[in-house]
Parts: sequence; C-alpha cells; structure tokens
Amino acid sequence: MSAKPNTVNGPDALANRTLRKIGWRILPFAMLLYFVSFINALDNLGGFVGPAMIGLSKDWTGSFLDGLYFVAGLLLLSALLTLLLARSVRNKALAAGPAQA
Repeated sequence: MSAKPNTVNGPDALANRTLRKIGWRILPFAMLLYFVSFINALDNLGGFVGPAMIGLSKDWTGSFLDGLYFVAGLLLLSALLTLLLARSVRNKALAAGPAQA
C-alpha cells in the first residue's frame, strides 16, 4: 500500500490554491499583464544594449556616426517587420471571411 502524496501542505499547495481562485473570465486579462511585462523586459534590455553598442562603435571607429547609423538601420528594420506583420494579420482576417474580420 503506497502513501498518497499530501497535496494540501505540499510545496505546490499555494500555487494550486491560487490557480483555482483565478476566474476564467479574468484569465485573458492576466495573460495581457504577462505580455505587457514581457514587453517591458525587452524595453529594459534595449535600454542597455543600444547605448552599449553605440559606445563600442565609438571605441572602434572614434565616431558616434556609425553607431547612430546602426540604430537607424534597426529602426527601419523594426518598422518593416511591423508593416509585414500587420499586413499578414489583415490578410488572414480577410481570408477568414467578413464575420471574422
């Protein structure tokens, strides 16, 4: 006869109780909060990497101009990716039909 694991006082008990209390109606809102925090984390990473790359460019070339060209290129790349993503989403919505768009 094996002992049944104690799920009431186990290490995951708090997580299990918390997940049971989350209403399914607010789950999309919680997912939105996780998405916003992910975007914030990427923003913080960009706030570190951008100046570091410009500083490295200044050290290597002696001028800030190359680093600023690099940042401008990344800006154009992100704008292009945003436009392509928006077009893809719009085309999928149109292909799904007028009820889905």
